[in-house]
Amino acid sequence: DEDQFVEQVLTQTTLDDCSKLSKALSEALDATDFLPGRQYLLEVSSPGISEVLQTDKDFITFKSFPVTVTTSEPYKKETQFDGTLNKRDDKFVYVNKKGRIVKIP
Repeated sequence: DEDQFVEQVLTQTTLDDCSKLSKALSEALDATDFLPGRQYLLEVSSPGISEVLQTDKDFITFKSFPVTVTTSEPYKKETQFDGTLNKRDDKFVYVNKKGRIVKIP
């Protein structure tokens, strides 16, 4: 039981995108009879819009996704950091910003 998400790189993922992918995947899976004699439930979803990541599962699920980290106080003269989510620990969120890992408290 593993969650996967549909994501458009340059635009927001729409309900129509999810619907088209669901139909295409269902047809392909049915054609291969990958679970002979068994039924399955296929759910297609997107990562959501403006999700706030809070739990360890959130950070694991969205690793390598584009993120915007906003701080209440400036850090290195910035309050907003755009990049790709790398990880988090007890003290920092790690974001890959143009090939360089930035540690944000």
